[in-house]
Amino acid sequence: MNAYTNSDKFNFEAVFKKCLNNWYWFALSLFIAIATANFMLRFKNTIYQVSGTILIEDETNKPVPEQALLPGTPLVSRNTLENELQLLKSRTLMERVVDSLGIDVTYHVERKFKVVELYKQSPIKLTYVDRIQDFYGKSLRIKPIDDATFGVIRNEGDTLQYNYNVPFLYEGITFSFDRVREVPLTKENILVRFSYPRHVAAYYSDKLAVRKRSMSNILDITLRDPVPDKAIDIVNTLVKVYNKISLEQKKMAASSSLEFIEKRLETVTNELFQIESQEENFRISNVLPSSTSASAERFMDRINTTDEALVEIRFQRNSLTNLESFLRQPANKYESISISPSVAGEALSSLIASYNDLLIQRERLLLSSTASHPQVQNLEKRLESLKSDILNGIQVAKVELEERQKEILADVAPIKEQVQQIPRSERILDQIDRRGQVKEEVYLYLQKLWEEKAIELATQVESARVLDAPINNGPVAPSALHFYLVAFVLGLGIPTGVVAVRERLNDSVQDKADIRAITDMPILGEVAYHRSSRNKVVMKNNKSVLAEMFRLVRTNLQFFSANVRGKETLMVTSYLSGEGKTFVSANLGASLALAGKKVVLLEFDLRKPKLSKFLSGSFSKKGITNYVVGETEIEDIIYPVEGFDSLF
Repeated sequence: MNAYTNSDKFNFEAVFKKCLNNWYWFALSLFIAIATANFMLRFKNTIYQVSGTILIEDETNKPVPEQALLPGTPLVSRNTLENELQLLKSRTLMERVVDSLGIDVTYHVERKFKVVELYKQSPIKLTYVDRIQDFYGKSLRIKPIDDATFGVIRNEGDTLQYNYNVPFLYEGITFSFDRVREVPLTKENILVRFSYPRHVAAYYSDKLAVRKRSMSNILDITLRDPVPDKAIDIVNTLVKVYNKISLEQKKMAASSSLEFIEKRLETVTNELFQIESQEENFRISNVLPSSTSASAERFMDRINTTDEALVEIRFQRNSLTNLESFLRQPANKYESISISPSVAGEALSSLIASYNDLLIQRERLLLSSTASHPQVQNLEKRLESLKSDILNGIQVAKVELEERQKEILADVAPIKEQVQQIPRSERILDQIDRRGQVKEEVYLYLQKLWEEKAIELATQVESARVLDAPINNGPVAPSALHFYLVAFVLGLGIPTGVVAVRERLNDSVQDKADIRAITDMPILGEVAYHRSSRNKVVMKNNKSVLAEMFRLVRTNLQFFSANVRGKETLMVTSYLSGEGKTFVSANLGASLALAGKKVVLLEFDLRKPKLSKFLSGSFSKKGITNYVVGETEIEDIIYPVEGFDSLF
């Protein structure tokens, strides 16, 4: 049966029957597919998954420290969990891990079906190589011989023999290998691969999966590798390198602050010493006692209060001016800034804190990206916008300070008129004392700030803490079930597809369904293909399946021609030779003869006549052609068929 009819609809039943008839092809295909899957699995290295969790100390919620520092002093580094996640996956950080573990040089054993890495299990170890960068991308094939010697295989039949711990020259580069006594020697060759560190770092950065847990500062780290111990070491070293970088950044920021404070302390100390020397020289030159009059003290106390306020205003104004100058210098475009909230005010301090946060985010992002990265450019635009807001805020703050200064000067003017009545020498001395008190307060404040920074520098803690140490969770690939499932699908799908395509391309008649699909002509029956050369003709008392098929055709033919009068004439024909004209004609005639009909079989195949030989075993000497040309009479060319009474 053809899988397609004249309506071009696919016949699933026909294809299914074809598949059942060719079940042995399916069995063979399934066997080959499963054997191939099993063979491929033997070539695949088992991949293991290592996972662990770490806690990141997030400093984004810490308040801005109230430090009255001039511009140029960096604030404490502020981390964001998203930045730390990108830093952990950065190739730059992984390159330091590769360098720490030395995994740019790997050892592998060549086995029958695959190459297996010997991480910390190699019986030999590279101890020295000069100009290793010139050998990246290449490998050495080592053949262990005994505990004292080994061979370097250059090609088949060419092996160079060397001793352990003795440098040797190979391709212009000096190598030296050591024998690891704890690991027994192997008879298999050892392949020593030299890989580019950046390629190794890029590979493991891509394989490393870091996922943030919701509503927490906990990161889940997962790494897949054929060697689980190697993956565990990579994760542990990654956390150590990350902490080292974080501590270096924190210490750099704290050291910069300490250096600035120390310079300010030195300046204030010199100024304070000059004021004390000036007071001492003034007293000596004017022969003044160590204390002033009571009336002068009362006035001077009030003036001291206003002078301190004016000094504070000048200090704030100078700080804002310095900050403004600092921001406008191109060289300080991406430098962090700091100023006391008491100087800048709450609004300006908030803008400065946001500005410093964006700077740190940019620095962290640049560790794993370039300046042209869209996120980096977006941060730079936000920095420019914030800088403009800060400059506007500085102008507003300076205007407010000017207004305060005018109010204080207006209040102190009457008091200064009364102070004019105090002797000039005492007034000068009091002014010197006031300057000394202000400088002393600044000195004490800077000394306190220095102590705080020194403590901060000495008590830096790691930014990441391992909560769950990385462990091997078992193999995750290759999946044998997946391979066998694909093999099963292909093993059944390929022969099914072949059967379907063959049926789609098959335009021959297979059974009566194909005939009914294209014509309304009646079908009398079906006759099976007869392979045997014996018992070709239906005989009397023959109960074979073939005989029954011809009897069924005979019965249907009798019903079909019930109304036919006179002699019946049937023609059996086909398009090509060998399609069964002779076989059908002989058996149908024999079947009719056995039913009591007198039957004559006429051989009209003039080129290749086979009917007489089919029935009697030999060709007739005379036939229809002789009769047509007038060489013989009709009675002379009719022969009885042996074994039949009414078949001729």
